[in-house]
Amino acid sequence: MTREVEPASATEARTQPRLVLLVSTAVQTLGAVGVASLAVLAPALIDETGLTATDIGLLVGAANVGCLPGLTFATRINRALGPRATMALSAVIAAASLSAFALLTTPFGLAAALWAMVAFGGAWGVITVSGGGLVILSAPFRRRVFWSSLNQMGLPAGGVVAAGLTPVGSHWGWQSVFYIEAMTYVVLALLSVRVLPRAETVSRSRGSPRRRPWLAARIGTLSIGLSSAQWAFVTYLVIELTVRFDVPFELAATVFFVAQLVGLAARPVIGMLSDRRGPPRLPLLALVAVAASLLLLMFGMLPHDVDTGLLIGFVWVTSFVVIGWNGVMLVACAEAGPVTQVSANIAAGLTAMRFGNIAGPPLLGGLLAWAGSSWGWVAIAGMLAIAGAGLWLTARAATRAPGTSDRP
Repeated sequence: MTREVEPASATEARTQPRLVLLVSTAVQTLGAVGVASLAVLAPALIDETGLTATDIGLLVGAANVGCLPGLTFATRINRALGPRATMALSAVIAAASLSAFALLTTPFGLAAALWAMVAFGGAWGVITVSGGGLVILSAPFRRRVFWSSLNQMGLPAGGVVAAGLTPVGSHWGWQSVFYIEAMTYVVLALLSVRVLPRAETVSRSRGSPRRRPWLAARIGTLSIGLSSAQWAFVTYLVIELTVRFDVPFELAATVFFVAQLVGLAARPVIGMLSDRRGPPRLPLLALVAVAASLLLLMFGMLPHDVDTGLLIGFVWVTSFVVIGWNGVMLVACAEAGPVTQVSANIAAGLTAMRFGNIAGPPLLGGLLAWAGSSWGWVAIAGMLAIAGAGLWLTARAATRAPGTSDRP
């Protein structure tokens, strides 16, 4: 009987798994910091560069659009260069892109800024796939989702870190924040060379051909509903609180900040729950989608004069569910095929899901303007219900079809 030989990257990574987790998470978190900095520093960018509020949205969209080719080609790059060189080179490209954004935006305007953000997004996409695969391969199996959730904490943490850098931008100018992020990327590139495994050499028997990651792509496609809801909720939370519920801006900003922290804590908590029950992961992901659907439906139905304390508590509970599921989804994609194809499965799932990141905010914005707040959230809740049903049916189909997945 033939058997698959574990990738060399996994064997090497397990000699220092916590360092792999730390460096991979730091590099990925810095990408989220870069994108969040656009929102945090938006007033300064508008005042000093001539950009508009719409332009800030275009810059965030450009970073997400740039992610798509990065996610698509990350597996090939990782296979050709190895995880160490892939992560280090991507970090250097991200540093150069942020530096170009800080240097060229004022003299050359929106066009230069957009190209810089597209390049930055491409590097971030490669980092997400390569780093996420390394974390999953290096994690102990019984703690795989927990480790992946720790890695995914970088996304909500990015907003918290970016907010903490605001005083730096106020004192030394908005460019200083992006230069600091660029220099940090260079440091992390050097750490990647020092810590991460050099090569990903896969030994595969003749009886185990490479499979196309259809199941992972299906999981990612169904997760578009989850991703759209997550980004829509985060994007429009402060607007809803201030306009619909008449919450003072300072209090609304505080509620948003704590909601990010709640989402940050939710990811490892939900990850530990998934590890405790073990694979398959999709039933839990489907349950999260249904719970998020009900919560956002209730959020849309809340009266405008609801008690402020009750409203704040409800927002934080909703944040726990809506923001906390990403680690489970990532591992579900990774386990949707053989151990030799972890990176390919992650890339397929994340590439499909990324369309939710891009479409969610403008979709809800259009619904809020066209149909009103309640019907906008009803539509988002409906998307989540469809996603939950699809994920549940996919889990049942995968269970009835032996051999469709291996445990990496």
